[in-house]
Amino acid sequence: MTRVYGAHNVKLESLIVLSWNIRGFTPPAILELIRMIDKFKPDIICLQETRNAAVPLDGYNFFIGRSWGAQSQHGVTTYIAKDLGPTEAN
Repeated sequence: MTRVYGAHNVKLESLIVLSWNIRGFTPPAILELIRMIDKFKPDIICLQETRNAAVPLDGYNFFIGRSWGAQSQHGVTTYIAKDLGPTEAN
C-alpha cells in the first residue's frame, strides 16, 4: 500500500495501531507506554482518558482531542509517526 502525503510517498506493508485507555499520564502509565512502543513500534497511537494532556514522544506528532465534561479523565490523544509524512490537525 502506498499513501501519498503532499510530496511524500510512504509505502506501508502494514499499519500498526496501538489503542489504550491510559487513565491519565501517571509515571507508571508513561513507563508502560514506552515499553509498548518499544515492543510494537506502532505507526499510530490512540490514547483515551488522557485528562486533556500529552507527553511528547520521540518520532511522533500528537494531537489532543479536548473534552470539557464534568469528569477530569476525559480527552483523547493521538500520536502519528513522523515518518508517515506531514500531518495537520483540522
